[in-house]
Amino acid sequence: MRITFVIWPFHHYFIRRNWDGSEQVVAPSKSLANGEIPDLGTNVFKAYWVGIIPVMSLLFSKDKAESLDEAACTGRARLYLAALRGDWKSVKYMPNLQRVITKKGETALHISAAANKEDFVKNLVKWMTSYDLQFENAAGNTALTYAAATGNVNIAKAMLDKNKDLSNLGRGMKPLFMAASLGHSQMVDHLSLSTRIQQWDKTEQVELFVTYASVGLYGKRQALKMLNDNPDLASAETENGKTAMTALLLLARNPSAFVGGSQLGVLRRHINIPFKLDHTNYLMWKFQITGILDAYSLLDHLEEPTPCPSQFILGHCDQDLEVPEVNPLYLQWKTRDKTLFSLISSTLSPSAISLVMGQTTASGIWRVILNRYTSISRSSVVNLKRELHSIKKNSDSVTQYLQKIKEARDKLVSVGVFIDDEEILHIVLQGLPSDFHSFTSAMLTKNEAVKFEELHTLMQTEEGLLKSSMDNSKEIAHMAMVAMASEFGALQRQHTWSLVPPCSDQNLVGCRWVYKIKRNADGSVARYKARLVAKGFHQKAGVDFDETFSPVVKPPTVRIILSLAAQNHWPLRQLDVSNVFLHGLLKETVYMAQPLGFIDSAHPSQIDYKKVGLFVHQHKYVSDLLHKFQMTDCKAAPTPIATTPPLSTDHDDALSDPTPFRSLVGALQYATFTRPDIAFAVNRVCQFMHKPSTIHFVAAKRILRYLKGTLHKGIFFQPRPLALTAFTDVDWAGDPSDRRSTSGIMVFLGHNPITWLAKKQHTISRSSTEAEYRSLATGAAELAWLRQVLCDLKLFLPSAPLIWCDNTSALALASNPVFHGRTKHIEVDYHFVREKVVRGDLLLQFISTHDQLADIFTKALPSTRFLQLCSKLMVCSTDHQFEGG
Repeated sequence: MRITFVIWPFHHYFIRRNWDGSEQVVAPSKSLANGEIPDLGTNVFKAYWVGIIPVMSLLFSKDKAESLDEAACTGRARLYLAALRGDWKSVKYMPNLQRVITKKGETALHISAAANKEDFVKNLVKWMTSYDLQFENAAGNTALTYAAATGNVNIAKAMLDKNKDLSNLGRGMKPLFMAASLGHSQMVDHLSLSTRIQQWDKTEQVELFVTYASVGLYGKRQALKMLNDNPDLASAETENGKTAMTALLLLARNPSAFVGGSQLGVLRRHINIPFKLDHTNYLMWKFQITGILDAYSLLDHLEEPTPCPSQFILGHCDQDLEVPEVNPLYLQWKTRDKTLFSLISSTLSPSAISLVMGQTTASGIWRVILNRYTSISRSSVVNLKRELHSIKKNSDSVTQYLQKIKEARDKLVSVGVFIDDEEILHIVLQGLPSDFHSFTSAMLTKNEAVKFEELHTLMQTEEGLLKSSMDNSKEIAHMAMVAMASEFGALQRQHTWSLVPPCSDQNLVGCRWVYKIKRNADGSVARYKARLVAKGFHQKAGVDFDETFSPVVKPPTVRIILSLAAQNHWPLRQLDVSNVFLHGLLKETVYMAQPLGFIDSAHPSQIDYKKVGLFVHQHKYVSDLLHKFQMTDCKAAPTPIATTPPLSTDHDDALSDPTPFRSLVGALQYATFTRPDIAFAVNRVCQFMHKPSTIHFVAAKRILRYLKGTLHKGIFFQPRPLALTAFTDVDWAGDPSDRRSTSGIMVFLGHNPITWLAKKQHTISRSSTEAEYRSLATGAAELAWLRQVLCDLKLFLPSAPLIWCDNTSALALASNPVFHGRTKHIEVDYHFVREKVVRGDLLLQFISTHDQLADIFTKALPSTRFLQLCSKLMVCSTDHQFEGG
């Protein structure tokens, strides 16, 4: 920080002297002629340190100032110079002496007070009104603040006689704080009489308290006065995080500051031990009292006491007679010892006080307490060890159990018996119930000992897992029986199994019930679910172990089956069931069905036979959805999402209850099963589930309004040759909030839409080629999965799957190894596209952007373009009577 001093102008120039002693010319003399006065606030008070402002006195040369051509100085400039020099005679007949004369808002009173011109100030104050004294500069400081900086009590007295409330005025630094910062004790005494410190805000009081405690013995006594008036200051904290000095710290730094009984009372109030010492709590008492005393460097007085200094020392000689004087070191030692004596005594119970009766020093009390209670603890080492090894968890929580062990170990440590982490681990594991058997086995196999704190964390995690997997309450047990009965009844109604006697050459697969509580978005219980599943240890490791709890069938799989049914004229039945069968190949003969998932009976899709194929729609579901949200009479929208403005998180009108929004968006997600035209819009509103606003709710309702106008639309499955074709596209950096790209994928089996996807990419792409390539890789992975599903059904494609992409750079990247060497910034796992192209498992072709069908899944489109693409994905049913239940 540079501090600038001012030497007044001579020979028509201003000279600036910098902190390093260098000088420079800053302006010609016409500045004064034009009335542009240097600012006092800029040139004088520009040094800050934790609220303390050292005021730099002006380096003023009277001879040089008198050499100034005063004919060129008019108005404010003359008044400015006179105030600096204290020349009252030259301006006493000038009008408007109270006016502002600098750009920073200083008056002549500010200037003369800062320059310590006592006579000028007194004369000026007589001429001014009490209101004039209240003028503040741009920093909010009155002239009294500058007077406080000089330490001249006479100047301050002249101002306060005119306006007794002046010490409490001003938006800037308070005069008392200025005087305290610079250590002007007489000024502090004078200003304290008229300053209402109690009306300051808490931050200002804490700053003043810290300032007092930092400027010597006088300031510490002022701080003690503030502590007596407001004890909370001892534990307050300043804005910059510096903790205020407590009374104990003041005692440690300067014991002689504490002389009276009132100061001792302050100390007692800040020793906060919530219990009295007796034979049951010695360890806790010692931990707290030693921590407090050691923090303020007082513990050495007890544990390593210094001898008491002599009470008297020999002073001056008078006629060969040496006069004894009181030793100041003795007074300091005595004050500290008596203070600690009283503090320790206040934390003792009556039984403990009886032990220290007769002790006259604090170290004596400390020694008696330690000897007494330590000897009691040592005599019971055997009992303490027996207590430690006999602790059991039983019904206690993990925290309670480990706390008991810690307390028993701490008692042994206090008498010199140390227990290492290895032994503590065995003691803890020995006291655990059988529920923790797997945890115990895992801990015993560790090569290194586990620390006690880490063991606590691991056991809490294990406890949480046990609670989530089994709840022994009567209500849960009853609902488990109900769920099991429902599941078992469903399995029987579907004729899932046939009962046959087991044969010796059969390998039976075991089973077990698995229970799960399904919850709503608000955390309430939706239903209790029971599933009958195969035991994991009966499956073949590395082959089907990851399908022990088989996943629910994916929507593309259902659409593949529907497409094949239309291709081969298979009969179809629509079932609302709560269980399906195990997927995958098993080497064993299986005699029981494995529930896999369920289809919600409240959300059915209708399948309509036509002569040339299958028409799948959700007319009834959407109608029920419109009725649920009271939108049956709403106006239809031409598109599911508006092109402008784009949705973002920068909205302040957050919904007070987001449940309706989340319910609607969840219902719309199910509608995308047969409506690829709303995939992008639903994906967009799903990105604001965490904190939806009114704008987002309106966007979700627009999707519903679009569905109202297109109830007759659905997807049509018709017989066509088996061929997998995909379209991939991307909207590069399309999201304005995080500039991530949105991928769009559309897959056809023949002419039947099987898979569609609108999804924001997980990472930011630095180029459109990178974004297109990621989308291309996602499409390739989807085609590989669909091809495997067809292989499992013993259906083989006559040709390799084909991907249509409208980005030539991405196609070159996948086909040309020369371009591949420049793409190390793209993750390696995306390069499997090129491997499939080289092996002939995948074909890539270019398509124009106009013909790109996946464009509908990447961005909001105008109605003309949207309807054009939508007509290629979906069909309408105008002559069918919709039914459904």
